[in-house]
Amino acid sequence: MKESGIVVKRILVQKIANHGAWLQWALVVVALLTLATNAQERRKTNSPSEHDNQILGVRIGMNVSDALKAVFEHTATMPAPQKPDALRKEDKNSADIRVIYKNLKEGEIQIVFAGGNTGVVREVMLTYAKHPTVSDLHLPLTGSISASGDVLNSGLNSGERFDDRYTIGFTSDRKTERYWWRDEQLKDGYSLRIAFVSGDLKSGGAMAESIITRKLVTVKPGDEQRFWKAVKPK
Repeated sequence: MKESGIVVKRILVQKIANHGAWLQWALVVVALLTLATNAQERRKTNSPSEHDNQILGVRIGMNVSDALKAVFEHTATMPAPQKPDALRKEDKNSADIRVIYKNLKEGEIQIVFAGGNTGVVREVMLTYAKHPTVSDLHLPLTGSISASGDVLNSGLNSGERFDDRYTIGFTSDRKTERYWWRDEQLKDGYSLRIAFVSGDLKSGGAMAESIITRKLVTVKPGDEQRFWKAVKPK
């Protein structure tokens, strides 16, 4: 009887030991999953927002070398382009140049350098390859279901929160494209304008108002002299 009791105790001890080993492995797995989740959340937190005052890392005031390097480092295109696809002067009376990347995974990006090859970025625009919607960007709505033709982008959908920093208008008097914009004051003494443009309302039908075709970051109109003063070499 004593021997059988000892055997039972040994079995119980072994089961407890095995249970402890499994528990340790479970804790290790949980810890690893927690670390992976935290890392993923950090990446999400640190990833740029579409509402940031940059496009693919290109910011107003960057020199030519830094701007082209930013595109190379931030695009998801593989292989990343070593140089732009095209370069042209803005007009005959200006030294400003425009460089164009035509086939990026994100779409087509155009960068305008005030002052030419030795100048700085004064405008950057992305024409999206994959069009986000007004809802994707949480932009203010422009009308009801009957106006937009899209329940998800409807003013009747009160469950969504929208970025109220933006003003809504049109790109021109022709009113062919919706235009969302906000201005951001910089410590350098001038302001930036961050803007989004809809699809063509004339040719794109009712859904054109609910998609975004372009993002634009530029010097706020009227702040050009302040901009030049801030970026001009001392």
